Amino acid sequence: MKTYKNCTAIRHVYSGGIAKKGVKYNTTHWRGHTYHRALKGNVKFSSALYNANKKSDADHDGIACEKS
Repeated sequence: MKTYKNCTAIRHVYSGGIAKKGVKYNTTHWRGHTYHRALKGNVKFSSALYNANKKSDADHDGIACEKS
């Protein structure tokens, strides 16, 4: 699997980031509440590609370099 150097490189190819298969929405937490937002941009759904670039998933929600 291809490993990207950083989020800028990932977003150049997949504007919405790389998500594990089965992820339906972007989960965010704010002030004790959980929010589910729609995915934005061109999201690539691939568990293998996500695992190769897992270091770029700062919030550990299953989507690396997502648009917020």
